[in-house]
Amino acid sequence: MGLLAGCSPEPPPVDQTQTHASGNHDRDMRAALTIRPEVPASLLFVDGDFDGDGTDDSAFFRNTGPETPLVVRLSNNDRAEHLIKSLSRPQLSNYGISRQPPGEHLTWCGKQRQARRNRNDISPAVNCSDPDTIEVTTDALLLTRFETSAELFYWTGAGFVSVFLSD
Repeated sequence: MGLLAGCSPEPPPVDQTQTHASGNHDRDMRAALTIRPEVPASLLFVDGDFDGDGTDDSAFFRNTGPETPLVVRLSNNDRAEHLIKSLSRPQLSNYGISRQPPGEHLTWCGKQRQARRNRNDISPAVNCSDPDTIEVTTDALLLTRFETSAELFYWTGAGFVSVFLSD
């Protein structure tokens, strides 16, 4: 599965975990909205059971200055925050987040291979080590760059990993 730093068969987590016991759902949502007040809240803040423990977690862009980290705050007792990706303020205007349900997801690599098979293409193989599909057992976080790419972040039990669903 593709990671932020490249592809690998057994991916390490992409997140960096921090604990914030003082986290507040409503405060985090209001803070996320101050980043881009003209944008619907649903593109900046989303709830979902991202770690599969049966309770909703929160994913949001943290308003911290020129760098805007996308974090997932788990609802467990230590309220751990996982840094998913950091974007600059100018980049943020092209991105949004959404919750994706558990299930099978066709990866970008899988789509490329499928297109080659449909065309009976015998050119060299697609240069990608990601599987054609991934099975996600929890809600996942989709980071979409409008009209360009979609990167899915999902929980492995040890942390979050990512795979591109489109390029």
